[in-house]
Amino acid sequence: MIQTDRYSKSIVYFKNAGIVWTFLGLTAGLLNEMQMMFSVPGSDSPLSYGLLKAIAANMTIFGGFLSFFLAYALRILNAEGGKQKIDMIARVSFFLLQIGLGIGLVFIAAGYADGREYGEMNFHTDNMILLSIAIVLGLSIFNLNGQKLSAAAQFQLVTLSGMVVSFFLGNFGFPNSLITAVAPTSGIQDAVVQEYYRMAVLMFFVYLPLLTILYQAVPEKFGVEIQSQPAVRFQLLVSILFIPLAGAEIGRAHV
Repeated sequence: MIQTDRYSKSIVYFKNAGIVWTFLGLTAGLLNEMQMMFSVPGSDSPLSYGLLKAIAANMTIFGGFLSFFLAYALRILNAEGGKQKIDMIARVSFFLLQIGLGIGLVFIAAGYADGREYGEMNFHTDNMILLSIAIVLGLSIFNLNGQKLSAAAQFQLVTLSGMVVSFFLGNFGFPNSLITAVAPTSGIQDAVVQEYYRMAVLMFFVYLPLLTILYQAVPEKFGVEIQSQPAVRFQLLVSILFIPLAGAEIGRAHV
């Protein structure tokens, strides 16, 4: 049997980062709500309502939720599959995500934002976050290929694939300076992309990650098994097909 390194250190790194980012994001969100009530700090502040709202959302979703999910994804890989597990590769993913998000938040605070609530970072940091997710997806495909997949592993592969596709489509742009880019869409098309991206973020970065964690944590904690694999696949298929399309339709209807 092949002796394997495990993703243990990376799991701890991602978990701790998730705790820190979630705390910071929720704190920023609370301050953001206080801004609505008391108008302090005002619109002339370096952290006006619009900027702080984007910072809070990115901290919570791409910092907290994504870090927690990637920790659980690596934990699933530790438990399933017999192929070699190299923790160093997973740690590269960790540092890409944390450094990319940190730099991206600085650019948001500096006013380099494109007006969207999610993913308002410059294209360099967007690519770092995208590469971080792609690395874990690659590790998942490698470790789980040829294995009989559990419900958690199925959700993991679909969620990571959806993250890569939706994050790319939502943040794709043509660079027009060292730190800014222009979206290839405009007008009605841009509104549709924005609503698609909003719904895709809520599905692939919030809804499906939480389900993946539950599919892994609940059976492990209580010693139960998922009885219907077809039901799992049906749930995935329905989510993939209808939720992002519903977001795009909402965007078209609002124009």
